[in-house]
Amino acid sequence: MRKIILAFAMVLVAQFSFAQDAFKADTKKYMDLSGQLKTFELLTKELSLNVEETKRADFEKELKASMVVLVDKMAEMYMTEFSHEDVKQLIQFYESPVGKKT
Repeated sequence: MRKIILAFAMVLVAQFSFAQDAFKADTKKYMDLSGQLKTFELLTKELSLNVEETKRADFEKELKASMVVLVDKMAEMYMTEFSHEDVKQLIQFYESPVGKKT
């Protein structure tokens, strides 16, 4: 009986984890479709131009790693404000003709 309960608990944890991963992936997709990630990309390009050329490669490597963390944190922030269904609807909007114009 104990093994059955433990196995059931493991399945529930795995299911919850998978749902969170899908939610986060959709949130990042929304951020990309809405243009937020493009804005970060433009800003980081401008920043790297201000760094002397001998240090630019190291700077860009460090900046790229920082951006991964920032995007992750922003996705988590959106996940606290919006439901997964909200994010799916936002994606649907940004994939529509009107959303693409936006």
